[in-house]
Amino acid sequence: MIDFKDIRFTDKEELIFLPAALLNDFLYFLDCKRPDVKHKTFMLFKIKRNEKIKTARKEYVMQHQYIFDGTAYADCPVDKYMGLLSNIDPDWLYTELRKFYYGGPEEDPEVKNWRYESVKPIIVTESPKGDNVSIVRLDPKRFKGIGSYREMTELEGLMEDKHLSQRDIDVILSALKIKSE
Repeated sequence: MIDFKDIRFTDKEELIFLPAALLNDFLYFLDCKRPDVKHKTFMLFKIKRNEKIKTARKEYVMQHQYIFDGTAYADCPVDKYMGLLSNIDPDWLYTELRKFYYGGPEEDPEVKNWRYESVKPIIVTESPKGDNVSIVRLDPKRFKGIGSYREMTELEGLMEDKHLSQRDIDVILSALKIKSE
């Protein structure tokens, strides 16, 4: 059971970079179990627009990517790393992260159950300016988002307004085909 009672802190904040999926999982549990721990995240699209942070991310990943050798995150591209600014001791964090490795031997049962019950697959489409995203709750292993940001945002709204599920979209797409003119 994850409780973060043994969390270690440093005297100053430090910016570290971790694979986005891993950091998101960790922060979900941290925010639920220790809402008193202050932190700031640097989202992918914000890093993309900030050359200074983008350079810092590249350098950090080059120096620390060995931490993920032999895990599902070993081949994670640099542009899929998010930033975490906090005073959580990085050494403590690297040790604790093992509990969040997807399918890893030390994956915590609570994390595994949460992933199974709560995490829904999504297709994310970034706006042309890179300042916003559309999130469509469809499994990217089954569907590929080919529409523009505007079209994907419309689909997101339609699914929400009409309470359409992935199964509904599957039925629609298997029943219809666009005629070629």
